[in-house]
Amino acid sequence: MVLMMSLSANRLKRVGLTLALIGLLGVAYEEFGRHRDRRRYDEIGTSVNVGGRTLNISCLGQGSPTVVFDNYGHQSGYSWLAVQREVAKYTRACWYDRAGYGWSELGSSPRTFQSVASDLHALLRESGIHSPVVLVGAGDAASHIRVYHGSFPTEIGGIVLLDANDVDDPKIEIPDSEKGGFQRYFGTWASYARKAACLLVAIGSDRSRFGSSLEVAEYAGIAPVTERSGKKIWVHRRFACARFVKQSFHEFATQSILFCDWARCYYDQKKKEGKSHHSAIRALAYLWIRIIYRCWKDRIPYEEGKYMKALRQRKPDWLQSSPLNES
Repeated sequence: MVLMMSLSANRLKRVGLTLALIGLLGVAYEEFGRHRDRRRYDEIGTSVNVGGRTLNISCLGQGSPTVVFDNYGHQSGYSWLAVQREVAKYTRACWYDRAGYGWSELGSSPRTFQSVASDLHALLRESGIHSPVVLVGAGDAASHIRVYHGSFPTEIGGIVLLDANDVDDPKIEIPDSEKGGFQRYFGTWASYARKAACLLVAIGSDRSRFGSSLEVAEYAGIAPVTERSGKKIWVHRRFACARFVKQSFHEFATQSILFCDWARCYYDQKKKEGKSHHSAIRALAYLWIRIIYRCWKDRIPYEEGKYMKALRQRKPDWLQSSPLNES
């Protein structure tokens, strides 16, 4: 019995040491990856010291108030570049990398909404960016911005939230006075209205910018890009696509299958063909881009009945086995 207990204890020690070694190797690999990435990619922006560590910020344009973009999800602020360039035509526009992302160094743990807001406040102060500022954020960045506004209310000139979490969620019981603008004015259609607004911002008002719907799809990374060199042809997704635009089209297409009958039928048909969920959504997004582009180019509103009539006249394959094909 004693021998068996001794063997079990030794086995547990070996397992513990093995797990500890794997953890250390994982940390070392992560640090090596960060070091390699910093050497591989030149920094876009400027590293600013905030209390013994640095945060990266990139600004374009001149004017006041300064517009500051807060990135959403686990991404670098670089994802705002396309929007930043457009805003910089009118005023100063900046994006930054939260601690641990992009070219910014790690911050103290645990990371909270308050610590992110405090980091941004220190970064703006050390960068010489004077208040008031306009904060722009999408998704979970809205939480940081709300905390920032609560902590430094006199330094905010305006807030723009795109597809923000919680506030406009109709499933959350909150007073009308505390609801976001989209929820007050659009009710249960708030999420759809927000996504439509994102797409309008992404495409812009210059109708000479894109010559076809394919150019929009390639710009957003929805459609593949074809490159030719001599006799060689290379088809691939656009690596430097506007990720915010791509995300907006994906979310719009995903939401459309909930309230648009033909979109649901098209999605279901793609699934029957063996497509994955994401592939089917990407195909639906490309179809929506063609519709949105034509409405945008011709300055006409989208009409569901008119589009359904055109579909029945064209009789695409995916519509033949659908109940919507009935006259």
